[in-house]
Amino acid sequence: MTRTQIRPRANQYIPLAILATYLLSPAAASAEPANPPAGQDLTIAGAVAIALANSLDIATAKRDVAVARAQNRFANSLRLPKASALASQLHLGEPLDMAIPSYTMTLPMLGSKTISLPEMELAKQDETRMSVQVALPIYTSGAIENTVTAAKYGERANAKALDAKANDVAIDVVQDYLRASLAAQIEQVQREGLDDVRRHLDDTQKLFDAGVVAKYDVLRAQKELASQEKRVTDAANQRDLATLALLNAMHVPLSTPVNLASPLVNRAYAQDTDAAIKQAISSSNVTQALRYKAKSQEALGRATGAQDKPTVTALAMHNVIQQDLTALEPNSFVMLAVNWPLYDGGAAKALADQQHQQAAKSLDDAQKAEDLIQMGVHQASDDLASGQKGLASADEGLALAEEGLRLASRRFETGVGTSVEKIDAILGVSQARVERANALYQIDSAYYRLLNLTNLLLADLQTPFSPAKENTK
Repeated sequence: MTRTQIRPRANQYIPLAILATYLLSPAAASAEPANPPAGQDLTIAGAVAIALANSLDIATAKRDVAVARAQNRFANSLRLPKASALASQLHLGEPLDMAIPSYTMTLPMLGSKTISLPEMELAKQDETRMSVQVALPIYTSGAIENTVTAAKYGERANAKALDAKANDVAIDVVQDYLRASLAAQIEQVQREGLDDVRRHLDDTQKLFDAGVVAKYDVLRAQKELASQEKRVTDAANQRDLATLALLNAMHVPLSTPVNLASPLVNRAYAQDTDAAIKQAISSSNVTQALRYKAKSQEALGRATGAQDKPTVTALAMHNVIQQDLTALEPNSFVMLAVNWPLYDGGAAKALADQQHQQAAKSLDDAQKAEDLIQMGVHQASDDLASGQKGLASADEGLALAEEGLRLASRRFETGVGTSVEKIDAILGVSQARVERANALYQIDSAYYRLLNLTNLLLADLQTPFSPAKENTK
Protein backbone atom coordinates (compact mmCIF):
# COMPACT_ATOMS: atom_id res chain seq x y z
CA MET A 1 0.00 0.00 0.00
CA THR A 2 1.30 3.45 -0.93
CA ARG A 3 1.58 5.68 2.11
CA THR A 4 0.61 9.33 1.69
CA GLN A 5 1.21 11.96 4.34
CA ILE A 6 0.38 15.65 4.54
CA ARG A 7 3.30 17.53 5.98
CA PRO A 8 4.22 21.18 6.57
CA ARG A 9 5.59 23.13 3.62
CA ALA A 10 9.19 22.97 4.81
CA ASN A 11 11.61 21.21 2.43
CA GLN A 12 8.95 21.29 -0.27
CA TYR A 13 9.74 19.96 -3.73
CA ILE A 14 9.41 22.49 -6.56
CA PRO A 15 12.10 21.56 -9.14
CA LEU A 16 11.50 24.60 -11.32
CA ALA A 17 15.02 25.27 -12.58
CA ILE A 18 15.73 21.62 -13.36
CA LEU A 19 12.46 21.06 -15.17
CA ALA A 20 12.70 24.36 -17.03
CA THR A 21 15.93 23.14 -18.61
CA TYR A 22 14.35 19.74 -19.21
CA LEU A 23 11.23 21.04 -20.91
CA LEU A 24 13.17 23.40 -23.15
CA SER A 25 15.37 20.56 -24.35
CA PRO A 26 14.51 19.11 -27.78
CA ALA A 27 15.28 15.64 -26.41
CA ALA A 28 12.72 15.93 -23.62
CA ALA A 29 10.40 13.43 -25.25
CA SER A 30 12.99 10.65 -25.18
CA ALA A 31 14.74 11.49 -21.89
CA GLU A 32 14.47 9.51 -18.70
CA PRO A 33 11.20 10.14 -16.82
CA ALA A 34 11.25 12.59 -13.92
CA ASN A 35 10.44 11.26 -10.45
CA PRO A 36 9.92 12.89 -7.05
CA PRO A 37 13.22 12.71 -5.12
CA ALA A 38 12.97 10.34 -2.20
CA GLY A 39 12.38 11.97 1.16
CA GLN A 40 11.22 15.33 -0.21
CA ASP A 41 7.72 16.75 -0.05
CA LEU A 42 5.64 16.99 -3.20
CA THR A 43 3.67 20.18 -3.85
CA ILE A 44 0.98 20.70 -6.46
CA ALA A 45 3.47 22.65 -8.58
CA GLY A 46 6.01 19.85 -8.30
CA ALA A 47 3.46 17.23 -9.32
CA VAL A 48 2.42 19.27 -12.35
CA ALA A 49 6.04 19.86 -13.39
CA ILE A 50 6.78 16.13 -13.23
CA ALA A 51 3.64 15.30 -15.21
CA LEU A 52 4.54 17.83 -17.92
CA ALA A 53 8.00 16.30 -18.19
CA ASN A 54 6.72 12.72 -18.37
CA SER A 55 3.47 13.05 -20.30
CA LEU A 56 3.35 11.09 -23.55
CA ASP A 57 0.53 13.36 -24.71
CA ILE A 58 2.87 16.34 -24.34
CA ALA A 59 5.61 14.47 -26.21
CA THR A 60 3.18 13.68 -29.03
CA ALA A 61 1.99 17.28 -29.21
CA LYS A 62 5.60 18.49 -29.39
CA ARG A 63 6.22 16.13 -32.29
CA ASP A 64 3.14 17.53 -34.01
CA VAL A 65 4.66 21.01 -33.68
CA ALA A 66 7.96 19.73 -35.11
CA VAL A 67 6.10 18.16 -38.05
CA ALA A 68 4.22 21.43 -38.66
CA ARG A 69 7.48 23.38 -38.61
CA ALA A 70 8.98 21.02 -41.18
CA GLN A 71 5.87 21.43 -43.34
CA ASN A 72 6.24 25.20 -43.04
CA ARG A 73 9.87 25.05 -44.17
CA PHE A 74 8.87 22.84 -47.10
CA ALA A 75 6.09 25.20 -48.14
CA ASN A 76 8.44 28.20 -48.08
CA SER A 77 10.95 26.29 -50.21
CA LEU A 78 8.39 25.97 -53.03
CA ARG A 79 8.86 29.58 -54.09
CA LEU A 80 12.66 29.32 -54.25
CA PRO A 81 14.62 28.35 -57.38
CA LYS A 82 15.54 24.71 -57.77
CA ALA A 83 18.93 23.78 -59.28
CA SER A 84 19.95 20.32 -60.40
CA ALA A 85 22.87 18.69 -62.19
CA LEU A 86 22.38 15.84 -64.64
CA ALA A 87 25.17 13.54 -65.87
CA SER A 88 24.77 10.60 -68.20
CA GLN A 89 26.76 8.21 -70.39
CA LEU A 90 25.04 7.05 -73.58
CA HIS A 91 26.10 4.26 -75.95
CA LEU A 92 24.33 3.80 -79.28
CA GLY A 93 24.33 0.64 -81.31
CA GLU A 94 25.84 2.57 -84.19
CA PRO A 95 26.59 6.22 -84.87
CA LEU A 96 23.77 8.33 -86.21
CA ASP A 97 24.83 9.81 -89.53
CA MET A 98 22.84 11.60 -92.18
CA ALA A 99 23.78 10.83 -95.80
CA ILE A 100 23.10 13.63 -98.24
CA PRO A 101 22.45 12.37 -101.81
CA SER A 102 24.51 13.81 -104.70
CA TYR A 103 22.84 16.49 -106.74
CA THR A 104 23.49 17.02 -110.46
CA MET A 105 22.57 20.26 -112.13
CA THR A 106 23.17 21.70 -115.59
CA LEU A 107 24.56 25.17 -115.87
CA PRO A 108 24.72 27.29 -119.00
CA MET A 109 28.07 27.22 -120.62
CA LEU A 110 29.36 24.96 -117.83
CA GLY A 111 27.46 21.85 -118.55
CA SER A 112 26.42 19.29 -115.99
CA LYS A 113 27.90 19.47 -112.52
CA THR A 114 27.41 16.99 -109.69
CA ILE A 115 27.53 18.25 -106.11
CA SER A 116 28.34 15.66 -103.40
CA LEU A 117 28.44 16.39 -99.65
CA PRO A 118 30.01 14.17 -96.99
CA GLU A 119 27.82 12.35 -94.47
CA MET A 120 26.79 14.50 -91.48
CA GLU A 121 27.28 13.03 -88.00
CA LEU A 122 24.13 13.61 -85.96
CA ALA A 123 25.19 11.81 -82.77
CA LYS A 124 28.27 9.99 -81.65
CA GLN A 125 28.10 6.35 -80.76
CA ASP A 126 29.39 7.10 -77.21
CA GLU A 127 28.24 10.32 -75.62
CA THR A 128 29.04 11.90 -72.25
CA ARG A 129 26.56 14.48 -71.08
CA MET A 130 26.62 16.86 -68.08
CA SER A 131 24.27 19.77 -67.64
CA VAL A 132 23.09 22.20 -64.96
CA GLN A 133 19.41 23.15 -64.83
CA VAL A 134 17.62 25.88 -62.85
CA ALA A 135 13.84 26.22 -62.50
CA LEU A 136 12.01 29.13 -60.87
CA PRO A 137 8.24 29.37 -60.42
CA ILE A 138 7.10 32.73 -61.76
CA TYR A 139 3.34 32.46 -61.39
CA THR A 140 1.26 29.65 -59.82
CA SER A 141 -2.22 31.23 -59.64
CA GLY A 142 -1.81 31.52 -55.86
CA ALA A 143 -0.98 27.83 -55.26
CA ILE A 144 2.41 28.43 -53.60
CA GLU A 145 1.33 31.56 -51.70
CA ASN A 146 -1.68 29.79 -50.20
CA THR A 147 0.34 26.67 -49.43
CA VAL A 148 2.76 28.85 -47.45
CA THR A 149 -0.15 30.51 -45.64
CA ALA A 150 -1.69 27.13 -44.83
CA ALA A 151 1.59 25.83 -43.41
CA LYS A 152 2.10 28.99 -41.32
CA TYR A 153 -1.33 28.75 -39.70
CA GLY A 154 -0.95 25.00 -39.35
CA GLU A 155 2.19 25.51 -37.28
CA ARG A 156 0.43 28.09 -35.09
CA ALA A 157 -2.53 25.75 -34.62
CA ASN A 158 -0.25 22.94 -33.45
CA ALA A 159 1.62 25.29 -31.09
CA LYS A 160 -1.66 26.37 -29.50
CA ALA A 161 -2.79 22.74 -29.33
CA LEU A 162 0.40 21.96 -27.41
CA ASP A 163 -0.38 24.77 -24.95
CA ALA A 164 -3.91 23.41 -24.56
CA LYS A 165 -2.59 19.90 -23.94
CA ALA A 166 -0.21 21.23 -21.28
CA ASN A 167 -3.16 22.88 -19.52
CA ASP A 168 -5.16 19.63 -19.76
CA VAL A 169 -2.32 17.63 -18.22
CA ALA A 170 -1.85 20.25 -15.49
CA ILE A 171 -5.51 20.44 -14.41
CA ASP A 172 -5.84 16.65 -14.42
CA VAL A 173 -2.85 16.34 -12.10
CA VAL A 174 -4.10 19.18 -9.89
CA GLN A 175 -7.49 17.52 -9.47
CA ASP A 176 -5.85 14.15 -8.72
CA TYR A 177 -3.58 15.86 -6.19
CA LEU A 178 -6.54 17.53 -4.48
CA ARG A 179 -8.42 14.22 -4.34
CA ALA A 180 -5.37 12.51 -2.84
CA SER A 181 -4.98 15.35 -0.33
CA LEU A 182 -8.67 15.12 0.61
CA ALA A 183 -8.45 11.34 1.01
CA ALA A 184 -5.34 11.66 3.20
CA GLN A 185 -7.03 14.30 5.34
CA ILE A 186 -10.15 12.18 5.76
CA GLU A 187 -7.97 9.22 6.76
CA GLN A 188 -6.26 11.44 9.33
CA VAL A 189 -9.66 12.50 10.70
CA GLN A 190 -10.78 8.88 10.98
CA ARG A 191 -7.56 7.90 12.75
CA GLU A 192 -8.05 10.74 15.22
CA GLY A 193 -11.59 9.48 15.74
CA LEU A 194 -10.20 6.00 16.33
CA ASP A 195 -7.87 7.38 19.03
CA ASP A 196 -10.85 9.15 20.65
CA VAL A 197 -12.92 5.95 20.65
CA ARG A 198 -10.04 3.96 22.14
CA ARG A 199 -9.61 6.50 24.94
CA HIS A 200 -13.35 6.40 25.54
CA LEU A 201 -13.26 2.60 25.75
CA ASP A 202 -10.43 2.76 28.28
CA ASP A 203 -12.34 5.34 30.34
CA THR A 204 -15.53 3.26 30.13
CA GLN A 205 -13.70 0.11 31.24
CA LYS A 206 -12.27 1.97 34.26
CA LEU A 207 -15.69 3.32 35.20
CA PHE A 208 -17.19 -0.17 34.82
CA ASP A 209 -14.47 -1.63 37.04
CA ALA A 210 -15.36 1.07 39.59
CA GLY A 211 -19.04 0.11 39.35
CA VAL A 212 -20.07 3.48 37.88
CA VAL A 213 -21.37 2.31 34.48
CA ALA A 214 -23.02 -0.84 33.21
CA LYS A 215 -21.47 -3.59 31.14
CA TYR A 216 -23.59 -2.44 28.20
CA ASP A 217 -21.60 0.79 28.04
CA VAL A 218 -18.38 -1.22 27.66
CA LEU A 219 -19.88 -3.42 24.97
CA ARG A 220 -21.23 -0.41 23.12
CA ALA A 221 -17.78 1.24 23.18
CA GLN A 222 -16.18 -2.00 21.93
CA LYS A 223 -18.66 -2.21 19.06
CA GLU A 224 -18.00 1.39 18.10
CA LEU A 225 -14.24 0.71 18.19
CA ALA A 226 -14.68 -2.08 15.64
CA SER A 227 -16.82 0.19 13.45
CA GLN A 228 -14.27 3.00 13.64
CA GLU A 229 -11.45 0.62 12.72
CA LYS A 230 -13.48 -0.30 9.62
CA ARG A 231 -13.85 3.39 8.78
CA VAL A 232 -10.10 3.87 9.09
CA THR A 233 -9.46 0.90 6.78
CA ASP A 234 -11.91 2.26 4.21
CA ALA A 235 -10.36 5.72 4.41
CA ALA A 236 -6.86 4.27 3.99
CA ASN A 237 -8.00 2.33 0.92
CA GLN A 238 -9.52 5.46 -0.59
CA ARG A 239 -6.31 7.34 0.12
CA ASP A 240 -4.29 4.60 -1.58
CA LEU A 241 -6.51 4.67 -4.67
CA ALA A 242 -6.36 8.47 -4.88
CA THR A 243 -2.58 8.43 -4.50
CA LEU A 244 -2.20 5.78 -7.20
CA ALA A 245 -4.34 7.90 -9.52
CA LEU A 246 -2.02 10.86 -8.85
CA LEU A 247 1.11 8.81 -9.50
CA ASN A 248 -0.43 7.44 -12.69
CA ALA A 249 -1.25 10.98 -13.86
CA MET A 250 2.36 11.95 -13.17
CA HIS A 251 3.60 8.90 -15.15
CA VAL A 252 5.84 7.70 -12.35
CA PRO A 253 6.06 4.19 -10.82
CA LEU A 254 3.01 3.44 -8.69
CA SER A 255 5.27 2.27 -5.86
CA THR A 256 6.82 5.75 -5.49
CA PRO A 257 6.38 7.09 -1.93
CA VAL A 258 5.07 10.65 -1.85
CA ASN A 259 4.49 13.19 0.90
CA LEU A 260 1.80 15.70 -0.07
CA ALA A 261 2.93 19.17 1.00
CA SER A 262 0.10 21.37 -0.37
CA PRO A 263 -2.83 21.22 2.06
CA LEU A 264 -6.41 22.09 1.24
CA VAL A 265 -6.94 25.78 2.02
CA ASN A 266 -9.62 28.42 1.55
CA ARG A 267 -8.95 30.36 -1.67
CA ALA A 268 -10.60 33.37 -3.30
CA TYR A 269 -10.67 34.11 -7.03
CA ALA A 270 -9.96 37.74 -7.86
CA GLN A 271 -12.20 38.24 -10.92
CA ASP A 272 -15.97 38.22 -11.10
CA THR A 273 -17.75 35.77 -13.36
CA ASP A 274 -18.19 38.10 -16.35
CA ALA A 275 -14.54 39.16 -16.30
CA ALA A 276 -13.46 35.54 -15.94
CA ILE A 277 -15.56 34.53 -18.96
CA LYS A 278 -14.04 37.33 -21.04
CA GLN A 279 -10.53 36.33 -19.94
CA ALA A 280 -11.23 32.64 -20.59
CA ILE A 281 -12.56 33.17 -24.12
CA SER A 282 -9.84 35.61 -25.18
CA SER A 283 -7.00 33.44 -23.87
CA SER A 284 -8.33 29.98 -24.74
CA ASN A 285 -5.67 27.90 -26.44
CA VAL A 286 -8.34 25.51 -27.71
CA THR A 287 -10.36 28.12 -29.58
CA GLN A 288 -7.21 29.80 -30.93
CA ALA A 289 -5.92 26.45 -32.18
CA LEU A 290 -9.23 25.75 -33.93
CA ARG A 291 -9.33 29.19 -35.56
CA TYR A 292 -5.75 28.84 -36.77
CA LYS A 293 -6.69 25.42 -38.08
CA ALA A 294 -9.64 26.93 -39.96
CA LYS A 295 -7.37 29.57 -41.54
CA SER A 296 -4.95 26.85 -42.57
CA GLN A 297 -7.74 24.80 -44.13
CA GLU A 298 -9.13 27.82 -45.99
CA ALA A 299 -5.69 28.60 -47.42
CA LEU A 300 -5.18 24.95 -48.33
CA GLY A 301 -8.54 25.02 -50.12
CA ARG A 302 -7.41 27.99 -52.19
CA ALA A 303 -4.11 26.28 -52.96
CA THR A 304 -5.91 23.10 -54.02
CA GLY A 305 -8.34 25.07 -56.15
CA ALA A 306 -5.41 26.59 -58.07
CA GLN A 307 -4.43 23.19 -59.46
CA ASP A 308 -6.65 23.71 -62.52
CA LYS A 309 -5.25 27.19 -63.23
CA PRO A 310 -2.23 28.21 -65.33
CA THR A 311 1.32 28.26 -64.03
CA VAL A 312 4.43 29.89 -65.45
CA THR A 313 7.92 28.55 -64.78
CA ALA A 314 11.29 29.96 -65.88
CA LEU A 315 13.80 27.31 -66.98
CA ALA A 316 17.51 27.66 -67.76
CA MET A 317 19.99 24.96 -68.77
CA HIS A 318 23.69 24.94 -69.58
CA ASN A 319 25.62 21.95 -70.94
CA VAL A 320 28.92 21.75 -69.12
CA ILE A 321 30.36 19.11 -71.47
CA GLN A 322 29.72 20.29 -75.00
CA GLN A 323 31.94 18.18 -77.26
CA ASP A 324 29.42 15.34 -77.46
CA LEU A 325 26.40 17.47 -78.24
CA THR A 326 24.54 16.76 -81.44
CA ALA A 327 24.39 19.28 -84.19
CA LEU A 328 20.87 20.26 -83.23
CA GLU A 329 21.45 20.77 -79.48
CA PRO A 330 22.28 24.21 -78.07
CA ASN A 331 24.95 24.75 -75.48
CA SER A 332 22.55 26.73 -73.27
CA PHE A 333 19.01 27.95 -73.32
CA VAL A 334 16.47 29.98 -71.25
CA MET A 335 12.73 29.52 -71.61
CA LEU A 336 9.37 30.28 -70.02
CA ALA A 337 7.07 27.27 -69.72
CA VAL A 338 3.32 27.78 -69.35
CA ASN A 339 1.17 24.91 -68.09
CA TRP A 340 -2.61 25.32 -68.28
CA PRO A 341 -4.69 22.29 -67.32
CA LEU A 342 -7.71 22.23 -69.61
CA TYR A 343 -9.89 19.66 -67.85
CA ASP A 344 -9.46 17.61 -64.67
CA GLY A 345 -12.98 16.29 -64.24
CA GLY A 346 -13.68 18.73 -61.39
CA ALA A 347 -11.07 17.15 -59.09
CA ALA A 348 -9.44 20.44 -58.02
CA LYS A 349 -12.77 22.08 -57.22
CA ALA A 350 -13.94 19.05 -55.24
CA LEU A 351 -10.76 19.01 -53.14
CA ALA A 352 -11.00 22.77 -52.56
CA ASP A 353 -14.63 22.44 -51.44
CA GLN A 354 -13.61 19.69 -49.04
CA GLN A 355 -11.03 21.94 -47.37
CA HIS A 356 -13.48 24.85 -47.15
CA GLN A 357 -16.04 22.62 -45.43
CA GLN A 358 -13.39 21.40 -43.02
CA ALA A 359 -12.57 25.03 -42.22
CA ALA A 360 -16.23 25.77 -41.53
CA LYS A 361 -16.38 22.73 -39.25
CA SER A 362 -13.32 23.95 -37.32
CA LEU A 363 -15.00 27.33 -36.78
CA ASP A 364 -18.12 25.55 -35.54
CA ASP A 365 -15.95 23.57 -33.14
CA ALA A 366 -14.37 26.82 -31.93
CA GLN A 367 -17.80 28.27 -31.21
CA LYS A 368 -18.83 25.12 -29.33
CA ALA A 369 -15.61 25.33 -27.33
CA GLU A 370 -16.44 28.93 -26.38
CA ASP A 371 -19.90 27.84 -25.22
CA LEU A 372 -18.36 25.10 -23.08
CA ILE A 373 -15.86 27.58 -21.65
CA GLN A 374 -18.64 29.95 -20.60
CA MET A 375 -20.55 27.10 -18.99
CA GLY A 376 -17.39 25.87 -17.27
CA VAL A 377 -16.61 29.30 -15.82
CA HIS A 378 -20.18 29.68 -14.54
CA GLN A 379 -20.10 26.23 -12.95
CA ALA A 380 -16.67 26.74 -11.36
CA SER A 381 -17.69 30.16 -10.01
CA ASP A 382 -20.87 28.70 -8.54
CA ASP A 383 -18.95 25.78 -7.04
CA LEU A 384 -16.44 28.19 -5.51
CA ALA A 385 -19.19 30.31 -3.94
CA SER A 386 -21.02 27.20 -2.76
CA GLY A 387 -17.85 25.77 -1.26
CA GLN A 388 -17.11 28.97 0.64
CA LYS A 389 -20.62 28.99 2.08
CA GLY A 390 -20.24 25.32 2.90
CA LEU A 391 -16.94 26.04 4.65
CA ALA A 392 -18.54 28.72 6.82
CA SER A 393 -21.31 26.29 7.72
CA ALA A 394 -18.79 23.50 8.36
CA ASP A 395 -16.70 25.75 10.64
CA GLU A 396 -19.78 26.58 12.64
CA GLY A 397 -20.83 22.94 12.76
CA LEU A 398 -17.36 21.85 13.86
CA ALA A 399 -17.34 24.38 16.68
CA LEU A 400 -20.74 23.14 17.86
CA ALA A 401 -19.67 19.49 17.56
CA GLU A 402 -16.49 20.09 19.59
CA GLU A 403 -18.49 21.88 22.27
CA GLY A 404 -20.98 19.01 22.27
CA LEU A 405 -18.13 16.51 22.73
CA ARG A 406 -16.75 18.54 25.63
CA LEU A 407 -20.12 18.57 27.36
CA ALA A 408 -20.75 14.89 26.66
CA SER A 409 -17.36 14.00 28.11
CA ARG A 410 -18.06 15.94 31.31
CA ARG A 411 -21.50 14.37 31.66
CA PHE A 412 -20.08 10.88 31.14
CA GLU A 413 -17.23 11.45 33.61
CA THR A 414 -19.68 12.56 36.31
CA GLY A 415 -22.01 9.66 35.65
CA VAL A 416 -24.82 11.85 34.32
CA GLY A 417 -24.36 11.08 30.61
CA THR A 418 -24.18 7.75 28.79
CA SER A 419 -21.54 6.05 26.69
CA VAL A 420 -23.79 6.28 23.64
CA GLU A 421 -24.08 10.02 24.08
CA LYS A 422 -20.30 10.47 24.11
CA ILE A 423 -19.77 8.10 21.17
CA ASP A 424 -22.30 10.08 19.16
CA ALA A 425 -20.46 13.26 20.07
CA ILE A 426 -17.13 11.76 18.94
CA LEU A 427 -18.67 10.71 15.64
CA GLY A 428 -20.22 14.16 15.31
CA VAL A 429 -16.80 15.82 15.57
CA SER A 430 -15.32 13.43 12.99
CA GLN A 431 -18.21 14.06 10.61
CA ALA A 432 -17.86 17.82 11.03
CA ARG A 433 -14.15 17.63 10.22
CA VAL A 434 -14.87 15.54 7.13
CA GLU A 435 -17.48 18.08 5.99
CA ARG A 436 -14.96 20.88 6.46
CA ALA A 437 -12.36 18.99 4.41
CA ASN A 438 -14.94 18.40 1.65
CA ALA A 439 -15.78 22.10 1.60
CA LEU A 440 -12.10 23.01 1.25
CA TYR A 441 -11.73 20.46 -1.54
CA GLN A 442 -14.70 21.97 -3.37
CA ILE A 443 -13.17 25.45 -3.03
CA ASP A 444 -9.71 24.38 -4.24
CA SER A 445 -11.11 22.30 -7.09
CA ALA A 446 -13.26 25.19 -8.34
CA TYR A 447 -10.42 27.70 -7.89
CA TYR A 448 -7.96 25.71 -9.98
CA ARG A 449 -10.61 25.01 -12.63
CA LEU A 450 -11.13 28.77 -12.94
CA LEU A 451 -7.38 29.29 -13.28
CA ASN A 452 -7.23 26.64 -15.97
CA LEU A 453 -10.19 28.04 -17.91
CA THR A 454 -8.65 31.54 -17.84
CA ASN A 455 -5.25 30.14 -18.92
CA LEU A 456 -3.56 31.21 -15.68
CA LEU A 457 -2.97 27.82 -14.05
CA LEU A 458 0.67 27.26 -14.99
CA ALA A 459 1.53 30.87 -14.18
CA ASP A 460 -0.14 30.57 -10.78
CA LEU A 461 1.78 27.38 -10.02
CA GLN A 462 4.99 28.96 -11.37
CA THR A 463 5.52 25.79 -13.35
CA PRO A 464 7.82 26.14 -16.35
CA PHE A 465 6.46 25.13 -19.72
CA SER A 466 7.83 26.59 -22.94
CA PRO A 467 6.52 24.61 -25.89
CA ALA A 468 7.03 26.57 -29.09
CA LYS A 469 7.32 30.23 -29.94
CA GLU A 470 4.66 31.34 -32.37
CA ASN A 471 5.87 31.70 -35.93
CA THR A 472 4.98 35.17 -37.16
CA LYS A 473 6.41 34.69 -40.65
